[in-house]
Amino acid sequence: MIKIVIYFVVDLTGFTFEITKMIEIKNKAGEVIYVVDADSLEGVNLAGVNLQQANLSKANLKGSNLEGVNFKKAKLNKVNLMGANLQNAYMFDAYLDDADISGANLHGANLISANLSCSNLHESNLESADLLTANLIGVDLSSANLSGADLRNANLRFTNIKEANLIGAKLRGADLTNADLQGADLTGADLRNANLKNANLTDVNITDADFSDADLTDVIGLKKG
Repeated sequence: MIKIVIYFVVDLTGFTFEITKMIEIKNKAGEVIYVVDADSLEGVNLAGVNLQQANLSKANLKGSNLEGVNFKKAKLNKVNLMGANLQNAYMFDAYLDDADISGANLHGANLISANLSCSNLHESNLESADLLTANLIGVDLSSANLSGADLRNANLRFTNIKEANLIGAKLRGADLTNADLQGADLTGADLRNANLKNANLTDVNITDADFSDADLTDVIGLKKG
C-alpha cells in the first residue's frame, strides 16, 4: 500500500509556505517500511532498497531505477513497470500478475517461483534471469530477450513467445502447452522433458536445441530432420 503524506513548513516571518510530499511504502501488514521523498513513484530512484513484502499493487513505477531492489514476496500485481531498470532485482516468490513490465531491464533478475501470470513483458530484457518454477501462464513475452535465462520447470502455458530470443535458454521440464513461439530463436536451448503439446513452432530456429524426451504431441510447424 502507498500513502502520500503532505508536510507543511510555514515561515510566518516572510509569509513563505513550502509543501513537501512524501510517499510511504507499506508492507502487507500495513507497516511503513520505506519513505520516498517525492510526490510520485514514476521515474524514482530506489536502487538497492529493501522492499521485501512491500505492497505496491497498482503502483506506477514506470521508468524507475529499481536495480538490485529486494522485492522478495512483494505484492506487485497490476503494477506499471514499463521501461523500469530491474537489473539484478531479487523478486523471489513475488506477485506480479497482470503487471505491465514491457521494455523493462530484468537482466540477471531473480524471479524464482514468482507469479507473472497474464503480465506484459513485451520487448523486455530477461537475459540470464532466473525464472525457475515461475508462473508465466498467458504472459506476453513477444520479442523479449531470454537468452541464457533459466526457465526450468516454469509454467509457460498459453504464453506468447513470438520472435523472442531464447538462445541458450534452460527450458528443461517447462510446460509450454499451447505456447506460441512463432519466429523465436531456440538455438542451443535445453528443452529436455519439456511439454510442448499444441505449441506453435513455426519458423523457429532450433539449431542445436535439445528436445530429448520432450512431449511434441500435435506441435505446429516443427521441422524434423
